[in-house]
Amino acid sequence: MLEHSRWRLLPYLAALAVVAFTYVWTTTSNNLSWNWDREQTDYYNLLVHGFLKGRLSLGVEVRPELLHVPDPDDPAQRPEGTELHEASLYRGRYYIYNGVVPAALLLLRFRLVTGFDLPLPVASLGFALGGSVVALLLLADMRRRYFPRSGPLISLLLAVAFGFVSCAPVLLRRSSMYDLPILSGSCFALAALACFYAALQNERRRLPWLTAASICGGLAIGSRPTYLFALVGMLAAYPLFFRNTSGAPIGRRHAVRVWMAAVIPLAVIGAGLAWYNYARFGRVTEFGLSYILSGVYESKIEHFRLRYAPWNLFTYLFAPGEWGRYFPFYHEVAITLPLPRQHYGMDHPFGLLVNLPFLWLAPFAACGAVERRFRRAFLITAAWTGAVVGALLLCFYAAMARYLGDFAAPFGLVATIGGMAVVERAPAGWRRRMSGTLVAGLALASIFSVFVFSAQLYDRLRQENPSGEAALARVADAPVHWLEAWHGRPVGPIILRVVFPSRAGEAEELVRTGWTDQTDRVLVAYPDPAHVPFEYEHAGAPIVRSEPLLVDRSREHVIRIAMGSLDPAASWSGYDEWTNEQRIRERRWLDVAIDGRPLIESYQRFYPASRGTVVVGGAKDTGSFSGRIVSVAREPLTKPPVTALASPGNQLIAPVGGVWRLAVRFPAGKRGTRDPLIVSGETGRGDFLAVEDLGPGRLRFMLDHWENRPFSVMSGRTNPGARTGLRSRIPTTKTARGKVGENRDR
Repeated sequence: MLEHSRWRLLPYLAALAVVAFTYVWTTTSNNLSWNWDREQTDYYNLLVHGFLKGRLSLGVEVRPELLHVPDPDDPAQRPEGTELHEASLYRGRYYIYNGVVPAALLLLRFRLVTGFDLPLPVASLGFALGGSVVALLLLADMRRRYFPRSGPLISLLLAVAFGFVSCAPVLLRRSSMYDLPILSGSCFALAALACFYAALQNERRRLPWLTAASICGGLAIGSRPTYLFALVGMLAAYPLFFRNTSGAPIGRRHAVRVWMAAVIPLAVIGAGLAWYNYARFGRVTEFGLSYILSGVYESKIEHFRLRYAPWNLFTYLFAPGEWGRYFPFYHEVAITLPLPRQHYGMDHPFGLLVNLPFLWLAPFAACGAVERRFRRAFLITAAWTGAVVGALLLCFYAAMARYLGDFAAPFGLVATIGGMAVVERAPAGWRRRMSGTLVAGLALASIFSVFVFSAQLYDRLRQENPSGEAALARVADAPVHWLEAWHGRPVGPIILRVVFPSRAGEAEELVRTGWTDQTDRVLVAYPDPAHVPFEYEHAGAPIVRSEPLLVDRSREHVIRIAMGSLDPAASWSGYDEWTNEQRIRERRWLDVAIDGRPLIESYQRFYPASRGTVVVGGAKDTGSFSGRIVSVAREPLTKPPVTALASPGNQLIAPVGGVWRLAVRFPAGKRGTRDPLIVSGETGRGDFLAVEDLGPGRLRFMLDHWENRPFSVMSGRTNPGARTGLRSRIPTTKTARGKVGENRDR
């Protein structure tokens, strides 16, 4: 039979190839240089630098002005820009509160062997691949022993689904000091489960396998302390799971040896971790959480409380998303539940049970009569690991997308076993084919869901690799654009025939595009019974208002609204026939007119949208339009004139060397906003000099070089409204064109 031949590993090798390709692509698609030949400055490599200097703190010194602050833990007392954000400051030294195992086990060894630092994304990728290899080998052996009727194709899909459902792509999207210990802990936790599985199968080598499980469990705890209660409880209960060859419980003497093999290595590693904490902070239970330099007063925060659990439970398991027709398809929805006291919130909601239907297969893992005792023992340990880690995180004061990687892998493993059990137990014939189709559908849906969630997470792909994101969107959106073309010509602006209400009052919505908290809206206001000003609102940005217009509210008016979010996505192949200026003009232009009279004309940044997200006349959550909308129509999309891009008075030719001299008056009352000063180049190849308002009279200038992160150039003070002279040098050629006070590229 195939299951007993050398080809039985073929589906899992193919799955590993798919998973590895996805992991590598996710890690490299951020388009950031890893600088192999330079010293790394991430916190974990700084910890290695500290080890090489003979200390447990980071190999970087604390700035003197921070040491002279009476209470540096208080964000209000710290001088701006002096701290190492998210590091733990204790007695004049920086530490990290994340686990030490990745640094001691991998990064330090790599530095000692090669003489240079290992880039953090490579380390994260290594642990992600290591955990997947362990899990796939485990699944391959389980299929051979217990699920021989699971065919190669369904085995391949289930294995690939596990590689995604473990949420490794979510963590690899950023690969920061937060994500590395989670991937390391997940890798060693899976290795501990695999070693326990081997101990269940091999009675003669039970003690060595249990010792290995204990070592891996200790390394998981050293990576992520969240595994402490889960793995300690699991290892301590090991003697209860074993039977001798006759099926009777093992003897007391053998139970003691089993317990010692499972506990002693873990105890030794635990003692080392306790000493590490004591040597750093003077307490064995202190990991540095109370001394973090963050935006809140960490030592006064109640980090673990039961009152956080209901909110976190909803966000981790049931928080829905919104699905659109254009890449990246998945859009986050803000959580509307009231936050518990002192709770930080969640950065990127993604409910596992809502968005990953593959996990619904987990309860079926207990089905079947074949080796029910074994399956119960292994499934209890795997489910226990995920449940206890998850329960601990439910009580934490913050919910983060990265924390999904702490407990998703054990549940994903159980769900994969459940998928094999569903196919195995189905009667032969059409019922088995239907079962296989259902399992395959759940697996494919979950693979797609994790991939698109990772692709839009933190907006890293779009910001760091816009050309790569555009190429991916073009491929992903091709079927959608083909269907839209089949139904008719692409459309753009909206034409409304409206009768305004005879009232005075607040603004109400006419047209809205986008998603829950990423919307572009055109509104109409009623300051008095005669005038009607229009407003445009890009969520998170200042409102653009037109001048009040005297209108006759007893007759119909024709309103034309053109904005980039009403047009086909940037991936539409029809844009290939347009010039670059035409594309920019169409995708960034806002035009609101009434009865042929322009009211608002400006360049704007729009959130992604699609036909399904266009709302006219308000909705249930915003109220319906109080006037009367006689008709709604869409204009066919046409090329804008090439000359329409230029705006009078601000397009300049840069001098040789790119030295610009500006006379500027900065407005008051715009704290937290960023405005463009000089934009040169074109889409995909541009430089963007912006100014950010930090508060009364305080400004920060930032440079954004395309496909690189924005970085601060300098900070300063000025008097709002006063004439200020600026001199900026941006390297350009003599013929390079720039735009002053306008972002023409983004």
